[in-house]
Amino acid sequence: MKKIFLFTVIIVSQLSFSQLRFEFGPTFDYDVKAEIKPEFVLTDNYNTFLLSTINSNGLMSSNIAIVRKFDQKNQLANTYKQQFPNFDIGTMNNVLGTCATNTGKAAVFLETYSTKSKKTDISKLVFDKQTNEFTTTVVTTYPILSAGKSANVSLKKSDNGNYIAIRCTKYRAKEESEVSLLLVLDANSLETIWQKEVSFDDKYYTEFHSVSNSGKVVLIRSAKGWKLDNYVTIVTSDSQENKTFEEEIKLQEPKLVTIGTQDYLIAFNYPAKGVRSGDYSKIIFYDLTLGKTLQNNKVSEFSNLRKLINVEIKNVFLQNNEIHLFTQAKTQMDDKNPDGSVNSQAFFNPKYRYELSNLFVMSYEGTLKSILKLQTDTSREVLVSDSFGLIKLKGTYYLNTGHYSGFYALNADFSRNPNNILSFTNYEDPDRNYNLIYVNQLINFLPDSNRHIFARTIGLDKMSLVNVFNTK
Repeated sequence: MKKIFLFTVIIVSQLSFSQLRFEFGPTFDYDVKAEIKPEFVLTDNYNTFLLSTINSNGLMSSNIAIVRKFDQKNQLANTYKQQFPNFDIGTMNNVLGTCATNTGKAAVFLETYSTKSKKTDISKLVFDKQTNEFTTTVVTTYPILSAGKSANVSLKKSDNGNYIAIRCTKYRAKEESEVSLLLVLDANSLETIWQKEVSFDDKYYTEFHSVSNSGKVVLIRSAKGWKLDNYVTIVTSDSQENKTFEEEIKLQEPKLVTIGTQDYLIAFNYPAKGVRSGDYSKIIFYDLTLGKTLQNNKVSEFSNLRKLINVEIKNVFLQNNEIHLFTQAKTQMDDKNPDGSVNSQAFFNPKYRYELSNLFVMSYEGTLKSILKLQTDTSREVLVSDSFGLIKLKGTYYLNTGHYSGFYALNADFSRNPNNILSFTNYEDPDRNYNLIYVNQLINFLPDSNRHIFARTIGLDKMSLVNVFNTK
């Protein structure tokens, strides 16, 4: 009887497995080393759009936004390019971030500055899929003294995707006040909702900022010099309020989450005093309304990682009265030869890898309940791909790890579901003889056609998209 049951399970599994259908799109030109942060934008049942940028300054500068349009069979239909703004021969550009709207537009935000022109522009390059055209608009402009005395500019998006906050912390000479220009934009209209200049006279500096789901900007103020301490400044269009911590700590880049109507700050950190076990030895859960630490949990996961660069909180989800934080830890790869001598090339041009990826599960009160190590490739050099890609469908998390462990679902207890795995090595691939690397974060699901879209680089100069049908 057991043999009959086992035979039935195998037959059913094979029938389900055989329903999968792969459709490999033709290759197209893609510069793996130059094109940064590719992402799918504006995808519908007819077209997929791939947005990337090239941001290289200097003598051989190349600064351009690229949108590639594909049909349903992942054939390249067209390529649209837009040069970054240029003031003069000494113009420098920095990509601040991107945004896709629910109105069929995708934007690239830029910082453009020049010593000769003595100014900085914050611009948005907006691609409209209805017209297939780019429009460049200056969001704000301000004077600078030189390229070395410009500003610290960064962009963040709210967790719900409704707001964009741009911070321009201007050059601060000794004994002068620190001045930051804050701009909050509607992430769908791409228009500025409010802007404000904030000033500080203390011996702290603005290291990070975030934006809440209601459009509040939260500044992380860090002590200068050898002192390790932080406080928080919450800024709205008509108010500014400081919040302190009960103990002196050093915060890493934070995430903001909203539970009900309350905003909370989550960040890895370490104590300023006493023995510490690394820069990511604790994770704080801080009530921004009360100005109170609810929990500061000890974390030992990163204590043994050599040459740790950072731990990025990639995704945050609220589900089943829990907070789910997906992270990836980047480390510098070894710069020594097998015989122990220093590899000079690796020393001056270091390489990086994602050595550890985790899921942190916290209660709504901030208690750290569990930590799951994700099955990801920990040896490959970081070029284009993240450690993993993630999509959430009907409450289930699906992780894409490319050729390493495929595309798989997590069970309710966050263990890997062995019955819901898509392996990319079991199917006939026309490009199988080339160096294929799946770009893990490039993943999309179209429910109307029951189709997943993946992408992989082929060598250093090609890419192709892949349709996989009937994965659910």
